[in-house]
Amino acid sequence: MSINTASDNDEVRMRLPNNDIANPIVSIVIPTLNEELTIREFIAWCKEGLEKCGVAGEILIVDSSTDKTAEIALELGSRVLITPRRGLGQAYKDAIPHIRGQWVIMGDADCTYDFRDLGYFVDAFKNGAEYVMGSRWLGSIEKSAMPILHQHFGTPIT
Repeated sequence: MSINTASDNDEVRMRLPNNDIANPIVSIVIPTLNEELTIREFIAWCKEGLEKCGVAGEILIVDSSTDKTAEIALELGSRVLITPRRGLGQAYKDAIPHIRGQWVIMGDADCTYDFRDLGYFVDAFKNGAEYVMGSRWLGSIEKSAMPILHQHFGTPIT
């Protein structure tokens, strides 16, 4: 069961889980679009990462899906902000008033980022960093995990 709260924009609505955390230190903010296949594993990874770090955290899913992504995320204890499909940048803008954590970690719910390893980010924040950025280039890229053009041109240039 969830509590629905309306924002100023009737198109955007927040759904809260029954076991909503009161005072998160970390907010994991993730826009989703039809991530039904990976959302369970992704949320489990986030919870494992937060537990390993020993910090209270919320998982805020910003969802524009037509599948069961939002329902699954809510069932697993995530806050879910339902938004129209208007692009990734707008999803983050819609999320800003709903982020409660002192530190924000962003990524994708497709399990290409391992949220079980949040310690690097949390430690950097604890040591005074204002901004922390991960890199796919310091590790390895699994075969077919990224299109060749993105791997050799798009991502390096960005």
